[in-house]
Amino acid sequence: NSGVIKSDDVVIVFKSHLFFPEFIPDISDVLPQLQELLIEREFSDVELLEYYEAHKKDFVTPDSLQLAICFFEKDYSNIKIPEKDLISYYNEHSIFKERSVNFDYIYSGNIQRANLISDYTMQISNFNIIKLLFSEKCNLKNGLVEYSKLPAIISENLDKINSNSISKPIAFKNGWIVLKKINEYPAGKPTFAQMKIEILHKLQTNIAEKNAYLKARAVFDSTRYFSQVYQYADSKNIYKTPLQNANDNFEIIGNIFDHRKELMRIWKNEKYSKIIETDDGFAVIYMLKRVSSKQLDFNSAKSKIKQLLIA
Repeated sequence: NSGVIKSDDVVIVFKSHLFFPEFIPDISDVLPQLQELLIEREFSDVELLEYYEAHKKDFVTPDSLQLAICFFEKDYSNIKIPEKDLISYYNEHSIFKERSVNFDYIYSGNIQRANLISDYTMQISNFNIIKLLFSEKCNLKNGLVEYSKLPAIISENLDKINSNSISKPIAFKNGWIVLKKINEYPAGKPTFAQMKIEILHKLQTNIAEKNAYLKARAVFDSTRYFSQVYQYADSKNIYKTPLQNANDNFEIIGNIFDHRKELMRIWKNEKYSKIIETDDGFAVIYMLKRVSSKQLDFNSAKSKIKQLLIA
């Protein structure tokens, strides 16, 4: 859980990992509440069946998947680019930038959390702290980007707000995104000094992406089933997820909405047909286990119906 505590002029942002209750109330203080909880209302099978038939679509188990992920990170550390190479790149490339925007964002798959994030950005000046606490994976490039290269919904909303402003939550990629517009730049040819950091980052990124992709490509081309992957990758690059709801974010690769359909069809331990790129690297994935969604029968749904009716 994450949150904000405000006291006078102090704002504390926290993220809790574990909770250890230290207070056990006296039985006499909570006895009335316990008695209410212990009095279980009885529902007839007719009432329960009537609710089941009226809300049958709510009693369906989700598609579930367990994946193995062979992941290679885009490692930018120790990539040094001499200044003469930066100057050469600037001189050799006709750098004309269209109207551009420098921006950042926080992404969430949950609208309530996205609204909470939006509220916090109004209270706390440090956008990066809120991003650290709340942001989920989203394959959208941030930083200095030409408006024309952004998804239309992102470009339109960034164009509407002022520099150093933050948007309300916007529906994006099966979730919600809060945008921060840092600054924008008119079209034209920037000076080397203005471009130096961007050129350095671009050249470092090219090398890091190429190195990571080639490692992933070697594994992808050399394997078909998960049992083969240890011949071509170190164990530190190989991860297994738990069996989980296929709609939830997966460790390392995030949301698999675009890949779920095929992953639910391929053979056990078989490799997915594409290398997946994330913000941080490239992944080769294998389907270890799948459980298809199914309609729960009345008897299986009974206990859940009771809980819903009591609530």
